[in-house]
Amino acid sequence: MILQAVECLKRTLIFENRRNHLQVLYDILELCEMPQAKTRILRNTNTSFKLLESYLLQLQESSLLERQPGTKKYVTTKEGQKFSQAWINLTTMLYPQEAPILIKTKKHSIHNNQFIAVPTNNTNYLNR
Repeated sequence: MILQAVECLKRTLIFENRRNHLQVLYDILELCEMPQAKTRILRNTNTSFKLLESYLLQLQESSLLERQPGTKKYVTTKEGQKFSQAWINLTTMLYPQEAPILIKTKKHSIHNNQFIAVPTNNTNYLNR
């Protein structure tokens, strides 16, 4: 009986740590509040190169993210910022017991008890 409970707990914890498609998009948009190179986005969002390519393309086609002219850096648009805020509002409504807790550290932030990468010089992160 104890072994069954442990197995059930393991499955629950593994599932809770997975991000869905929209969470990954949100993570990319939050990271790109300050212009970021593709390599940095790849490392900080913990995705594969192939998946990152599809995410970046989707975000660009939706006008949520743009590539800065003359550089190879990506930056979140005003519409992307609206998406990020809507995502926070939606997760707050769906999980009120886990209201978004945003704690800024040097390289990471905690959102709904999950670490997400944020730029270290982004001062607008907590002021939304």
